[in-house]
Amino acid sequence: MKFSVIIPVYNTEAFLEECIASVLDQTYTGFELILVDDGSTDGSGVICDRYAERYPGKIIAVHTKNQGPFPARAKGIEEAAGDALVFLDSDDTVREDALALLTQCFEEASCDAVLFNSGMCTAYLSKLIRYPFRGTKTCETVEKKELYRKTVSAQVPNSLCLKAVRRECMALPEDWERFSDVRHGEDLILSLYLMTNAKKIVYLDEGLYYYRERPGSLVHGFSPKRADSLKKVHGEMARFLEIWDMPELKPVHNARKVRGWVQNLEMLLDSRAGFTKAEFRELRQQLAEDPY
Repeated sequence: MKFSVIIPVYNTEAFLEECIASVLDQTYTGFELILVDDGSTDGSGVICDRYAERYPGKIIAVHTKNQGPFPARAKGIEEAAGDALVFLDSDDTVREDALALLTQCFEEASCDAVLFNSGMCTAYLSKLIRYPFRGTKTCETVEKKELYRKTVSAQVPNSLCLKAVRRECMALPEDWERFSDVRHGEDLILSLYLMTNAKKIVYLDEGLYYYRERPGSLVHGFSPKRADSLKKVHGEMARFLEIWDMPELKPVHNARKVRGWVQNLEMLLDSRAGFTKAEFRELRQQLAEDPY
């Protein structure tokens, strides 16, 4: 089978070549690499073009104006010609046998999607970000109702980078542009579509992905737009509870919404040094008085 490895790129010049190399070094060579430069202002776009010229037909470089991770991934999905999609952040790397193991899962289990773990070091072994399933090193079928429950309760990692999926199961709705401004939690929205469309999902208890934790990344910093993103993400999750016909998960979802809002406030408090006193008071007041 052929994979489309999709990498949204934005100002990660220092890590991008290492990221690309981890894909090119795969023991399984049936893949295309799609680099979506999301309006980078450093040398990332130049790096994308250089690799596309060096590997014609293997690496595709796409340039867009800066819109954020959701539109960048959507553009990559639109360009993809592979049988299955794999997502990679441009400051992370994948294990050299990742695509080989994923191929084995897809073919032997005849599945639509594969879930796998992440290591917090380049050895892919220690401090694993793991799915809360009992598994072995072989692919095991995940019961979808259980997956839905664990997703809503936040036991399942949001990251799209820890999921591989057949291309037809990652079909986005025609109105996906309504999520264009979601800069926090866009992985979860895309994961909801993936898990719903995939009929058979399996879990591989292996650390195939190296996640580089950077304090200055979008995930760890407060943004005034985070609250708006939170509302859209949880609005979409509420909609999927109806699609799944699982109203019993509404209290679990409500608890997650509360945790998300509290975390938003905590991030603001941690970031207060980056705002003037007047700005901080205004942002704090906005969170306190928001009807949500």
